[in-house]
Amino acid sequence: MNFTSSSQEAAVCDFTPGYSSYTVIYQANGRWSVRGNTLQTFANKGVTEEYNINISSDHEALIYNEAGTALLSTGLANGGYTPPFIVTNLSHPGLININHEYQVAPAGGIRAGHMCVQKMGDSVVFGR
Repeated sequence: MNFTSSSQEAAVCDFTPGYSSYTVIYQANGRWSVRGNTLQTFANKGVTEEYNINISSDHEALIYNEAGTALLSTGLANGGYTPPFIVTNLSHPGLININHEYQVAPAGGIRAGHMCVQKMGDSVVFGR
């Protein structure tokens, strides 16, 4: 593997959200598969649970206000839309807040309500 060319689209392992470890795999298609392993504390529920969040494939995500009447931000949903899931590369991260409800949908898909339970820079976690 040529590290210089492969690292152009390198996997990102950000431990600041509390991930205790990562599983990183370089796939045959030249993309990285990344899974953060962590204990997540959901402040809105006061519950600590173990989650393995698989962020191996990116899908465009649209994030609307709670009523679904205004598009607030776009990003990349990693691993699907079953909570908990991460949306990275938010176009307008300042408009998304922890403990607020949003309508989230894949581009061209059906919107569903999700609570933002964690925010890390331009990435958020939508939980139960």
